[in-house]
Amino acid sequence: MHIFSRMVLNEWLRSFVTTLFVLFSIIFVGNIVSEFLRDAASTQDIFQNFVLEVPKWMEKVVPISCLGATLFSIYRLKMTNALISLFALGFKRSDYIKILFFLSLFVGSLQLLVGGYIKPYARSLRKDWLDKDSHFRGYKKGGVRARTIASGLIWYKGKNYFSHFSYYDREKKSLNKFSSFQFDDQGGLSRIVRANFAIHQQETTWKLVGVEVYDNLNKKRFPTVSVHKELMTELGEKPTEFDSIESDVHELGMDDLYDYVKKVDGLGIEAAEFDILFFEKISTPFICFVFTFLPIAGLFYPNRRAGGLGKSVIFLLVFTFAFWFLYSSLLTMGSNGKVTPMLATFGLPVLCLFYILLTLLRHRKLTE
Repeated sequence: MHIFSRMVLNEWLRSFVTTLFVLFSIIFVGNIVSEFLRDAASTQDIFQNFVLEVPKWMEKVVPISCLGATLFSIYRLKMTNALISLFALGFKRSDYIKILFFLSLFVGSLQLLVGGYIKPYARSLRKDWLDKDSHFRGYKKGGVRARTIASGLIWYKGKNYFSHFSYYDREKKSLNKFSSFQFDDQGGLSRIVRANFAIHQQETTWKLVGVEVYDNLNKKRFPTVSVHKELMTELGEKPTEFDSIESDVHELGMDDLYDYVKKVDGLGIEAAEFDILFFEKISTPFICFVFTFLPIAGLFYPNRRAGGLGKSVIFLLVFTFAFWFLYSSLLTMGSNGKVTPMLATFGLPVLCLFYILLTLLRHRKLTE
């Protein structure tokens, strides 16, 4: 590697690590102090909880660190007159941009790994710890046990039965493609109930629509089959518990999540929040790529008086706050069906990309 390229690379990595460390330190202190004030868990539990939350925080911290790395590395090179010296000695701005490109690809790939696989695993691991009396006592929540599989079905276990459904509609409080497998006292399968929908009525009472019932499966004779247009039944669960069950979708790895979303969409079910969940795992690495190039305009003004550290810090804070606020708002609008999932996840990053391309186009002669 050329000595000039190594210099730019080292400066960027130093700024990236510094920004990453500062942001995580702020989060760590705020999280620890908050939990100690709550006095809801032991010290060990609090630290374990923070470690498992790190992949979630990385979705915001790593893109900001990419922005800070480019911003502050260019600033440091300006302040030492190194930037203008590099260009005077023949180091092209296009060479600088190539280094940023490969760095953004590397960080984006790491972010894809974290968001697509490590974060779901940490979430499932945290849920397992929540179910143990010795961990996270202050965070423990009620609810039935559930498991999501890539076939598009969400399984859960009741007192004496297993059930699955494809999708829970929060507004209608209904379960789509519902099936229940009931067992007798000896643990033998005794009854299967299949329905197109299970609609909540009151407390634990649900109305099944489009029902097929298979009875006497544990008897030494052919089972009886009956078909009902509607059938009232007791499931033992309330709608609030299905909100908790459906959260298992967030524990799927990227490949399994894609299969699940494809299966749900194939059923003709409007599940924009699941589409957003999948697209977000791709958009976050893309945001890392975009944020790396956002301060690129500084390369075309190598004079050290063109900007100061205070301006750089203010820009970093104001821009990141505005960006994540708007981005979160778009995600909410996408989940509610007001905008398409693709627009909600990629609209703002693509807008930033247009700004970068416009900046490069304006200074295209200097990049040659």
